[in-house]
Amino acid sequence: MKTKLFVAAILVLAGTNLFTFATTRYWTTKHVLTQAQERMAAALKKEGLYEQVYPSDRPRSVPLTLAIHQAGGMYYWWNDGLVYWGAAGLLTLSGLAVTRYDPHTKEAS
Repeated sequence: MKTKLFVAAILVLAGTNLFTFATTRYWTTKHVLTQAQERMAAALKKEGLYEQVYPSDRPRSVPLTLAIHQAGGMYYWWNDGLVYWGAAGLLTLSGLAVTRYDPHTKEAS
């Protein structure tokens, strides 16, 4: 009984730690890249180049915005993060399932 609870605790702890790591890394990457985008826009406005990059007669240019996020690895980390979040969920659910497992119970035949 103690071994089963120990294994369950380890699996749940590993799953929650992995989930926390993936979420923290995603939020940090998103925050840093958003700050870079805002600073770039502020620098363009300060130098008077904002209207040349983003003309008012056209919709906002998406490629420049995407370039910052792609250069910072935002979309790469999102794909990588999905794997980490999936593994974290699997570990946590496995840990919870271990508590229900009883190898000494026999099925009625």
